[in-house]
Amino acid sequence: MILDLEEKLKSIRRKEEEEEARKKAQEFGLPYLNLSTYFIDPSVVSIVPEEEAKKGNLAVIKKEGKRIYVAVKDPLDKNTREILDKLKEQGYYYNLVVVSPKSLRKAWSKYQEIIPEASFIRQIQIDTSSIFQFQAEIKNLNGLKEKINELQSQPISYTSKMLELILTGGLQTLASDIHFEREKNRTLLRYRIDGILYDVTYLSLENYKMLLSRIKLISGLLINITDVPQDGSFSIKLKDKFIDIRTSCIPGLYGENIVLRILNPDLIDLSFSELGLEKDMLKTMEKEIRKPNGMIVNTGPTGCGKTTTLYAFIKEINKPNIKIITLEDPIEYRLEGIVQTEVNREKGYTFLKGLRSILRHDPDVMLIGEIRDKTSAEVALHSALTGHLLFTTLHTNDAAGAIPRYIELGIKPNILASALNVVMAQRLVRKLCPYCKEQITPSSSQLEKIENAIKNIDKQKLKLILKTSNPVSAVKNGKIKLYKAKGCKKCSKIGYKGRIGIFEMFVKDEEIEKLISQSPSHIQIFELTRKKGMRTMYEDGILKVLQGITTIEEVERVAGSQYPLTRRQ
Repeated sequence: MILDLEEKLKSIRRKEEEEEARKKAQEFGLPYLNLSTYFIDPSVVSIVPEEEAKKGNLAVIKKEGKRIYVAVKDPLDKNTREILDKLKEQGYYYNLVVVSPKSLRKAWSKYQEIIPEASFIRQIQIDTSSIFQFQAEIKNLNGLKEKINELQSQPISYTSKMLELILTGGLQTLASDIHFEREKNRTLLRYRIDGILYDVTYLSLENYKMLLSRIKLISGLLINITDVPQDGSFSIKLKDKFIDIRTSCIPGLYGENIVLRILNPDLIDLSFSELGLEKDMLKTMEKEIRKPNGMIVNTGPTGCGKTTTLYAFIKEINKPNIKIITLEDPIEYRLEGIVQTEVNREKGYTFLKGLRSILRHDPDVMLIGEIRDKTSAEVALHSALTGHLLFTTLHTNDAAGAIPRYIELGIKPNILASALNVVMAQRLVRKLCPYCKEQITPSSSQLEKIENAIKNIDKQKLKLILKTSNPVSAVKNGKIKLYKAKGCKKCSKIGYKGRIGIFEMFVKDEEIEKLISQSPSHIQIFELTRKKGMRTMYEDGILKVLQGITTIEEVERVAGSQYPLTRRQ
């Protein structure tokens, strides 16, 4: 009897709360809403942090582009107004609805369902005035070497300046990684620029030990632990942007080695048309990335630009009416207007759990990092078959190799055949510096390589590139323009500046789908796609050689020599 009475009293209080909210809505001329049966997307409430939302007695319950709908208890509450003003400053337009305390509690419960976001933003204040000064003084790697050696002769108290200088050198030369390689009595400093490692200088052990401690400290690593690998991160704020630095520390024979990966957003801010896709591939992908479902796979080794290409794809289709969610391991670059999530195994947020969570958030498009196990692959493929467009990556040598790789994971061939839309493979070649590249007379060896490569390339395309009615004859007679790297101040005397993709790609059709369903070998897929006109990465690279973008040596460095018409299994 007592319990029944308590329930009745609770019911009466709830009704009174709702009635009070209804009256307050009428008083202010605002809509009233009962959220007990209202669907709230957890990612929407996160627009306002949980602590602020509770302090301001409000919750964001709906979002349409930059317009948001905010549930409030009292529109005149001081804390509520402060948060609404802040939302306005952030560019949001808001509509208010009045709700009861019970409805607000329901909205706040959605904070528990929010997918974990990127956790790598560890903002460390570095003297940016020094960075700008160093940028003005450093023009190339030799200038950087001189400046570092000058600082090494100074007292150890200059450690912070030394780190700022080394980081500035990385930013100035557009390096992707900075390597500290411990040797017996010294440490070698190297930069990876456009995929190639360059020696800069040697650091004394005394200087390196101080640098090591400083880097570990700002990266959140344990300074007293030296015999196990550690990973951390920090970020530098330059003007209006953050540049994130990922730190990896591993023990070696003579001590700890460090690699700093520079995640400069400017280096991946490529538009769809700047990736290096030739016009025919570009036209095909413009159509494929706008399909409502299916899977687009980009393959290649680590560091070949797979994720950057997929980022460009999703930026191309990103519109207010499309929800895009990524699941990455780890997130490397932050993208505006896209929900990015990161695997965190220590907290139990595994790849599979993350994938299932994403599907509950009603995405239209998903970008998934490499799928490494059967269960995750099955969930991903199922999503591609049930109304989602899925972008993902895979580590294989070429496009044809993706099919047997998925089948090795245990994926049923018929499901794979149905889900796939496009398979790509890519590498990155260095671009000749446009300021100093030097035209050369093609050698007989170069002409032979080009002649073999263009046999399988569409002749109309060759006519447009070479601007001749007979491209084969032009190559045979050496009437083509080739260039070599020279080196100038603009490219730090390297001769190359920046990189561009070379690609191979096939789009699934009925014949390819039928073959995939039969669990084919690598060579069977390769031969069928070649028969249907697929260019290899090598051939795509040769097209860029003929356009004066790169060199044959560079194409062979990343893609090997000319592909035969068939391959070994």
